[in-house]
Amino acid sequence: MRTLTGILITCMLIAVPIWADDHGNSPLAATPIEVGSGLLSACLEIGGDMDYFFFQATAGRTYQLLTSHLEGGADTVLYLLDADGLAILAVDDDGGTDGGSRIEWAAPFDGTYFIMVRHAQATTGTGCYALSLSALQVDDHGDDSLTATPIPVGGSVSGFHENGEDVYVFLFTAERGYAYAITLEKTSGDGSIGLDIPAGETSDVLATAEANGGPAGVTWSATDGTAQFLAVRTDGSTGGYRLSVEQQGYEDDFPSSAALAADLASLGLTAVGALEVPEDTDWSTFKAPEAGDYRLVLDADGPIRMNRVGLDGETVLEETATVGADGTFAVTYDPQSLHRRFPNVDLVGRDSHNTGLADTVFISLVAVDASGKPIAAETVTLKGERLFIGAAGGP
Repeated sequence: MRTLTGILITCMLIAVPIWADDHGNSPLAATPIEVGSGLLSACLEIGGDMDYFFFQATAGRTYQLLTSHLEGGADTVLYLLDADGLAILAVDDDGGTDGGSRIEWAAPFDGTYFIMVRHAQATTGTGCYALSLSALQVDDHGDDSLTATPIPVGGSVSGFHENGEDVYVFLFTAERGYAYAITLEKTSGDGSIGLDIPAGETSDVLATAEANGGPAGVTWSATDGTAQFLAVRTDGSTGGYRLSVEQQGYEDDFPSSAALAADLASLGLTAVGALEVPEDTDWSTFKAPEAGDYRLVLDADGPIRMNRVGLDGETVLEETATVGADGTFAVTYDPQSLHRRFPNVDLVGRDSHNTGLADTVFISLVAVDASGKPIAAETVTLKGERLFIGAAGGP
């Protein structure tokens, strides 16, 4: 009985049909395919079969993936997968001809990428096809200000010089007063590439850098809040590159917090500076060690607001008006009532307020437009001047 059972089992195993899979069913078993190598034959032998391939891509190059010559009921769906073999970068069903599939894609980075092909009838369809992979001679970016490619601040963009005469133009939105680190790196090919920062849409160049075998960078500060163009050129060679723009800080002439406020006494009672960017706030401080009259004179070529701030350096006790674009104003402080309030600066005239003996006064400077929105200002002069020293009075 045992012998008969063994014979039957053996016969059953021998009767199972065996089929040969021409290409692997997973990224680990993927078949390599070379760019420009022509047609690669493949078949989806049984329902549910998937064919995987992999190739090496160059950053900035544009590739075409194509299935064609469909036979035996084939109806392909074509997938482009990221380096992990899982994330889908692109997919197409009938973008080709005669039921074939087609994907055009620009590689963002150098590396290995995967292709997967399955039947449109995923669980039952079979048939044969040809797969091809080619690099397209595509002008991937514009070559003048009208066709410039936007690049996000904090991001990067890849490109490819298809010929030695290509010059590609990019643009980003710069904020006045901020510095920007602009980096250009050649990612493939021989030779060198260069970066130019033109002055507006003119032929004048504000800064330049050459990438010879490694990244090249330029730190540039915006004098206007506007679109800034960048030009990437080549020395006659071809190859890929990556361009990135990062916003840096700004050179601040005065501290931006009460804790670090500049002492007007150590500055000779005069502080001359600038509100370099709309978010800038310049802080100064002075002491009124004796009873007397004090005057603050503010001379600015932009609308300025001055706040009266509490000892905690945070609480705004009073927010002043603004001074005109070329206005100068002076405020006199008459400390006849001690230990009551910090000075208030009224930007449109003069007023007298109380100050405390030996108290510290924090002054914050910001530039604003007519609606109160912060802007940048070229020059701000803040001067503290003791006019009169006399006996203290009041409660």
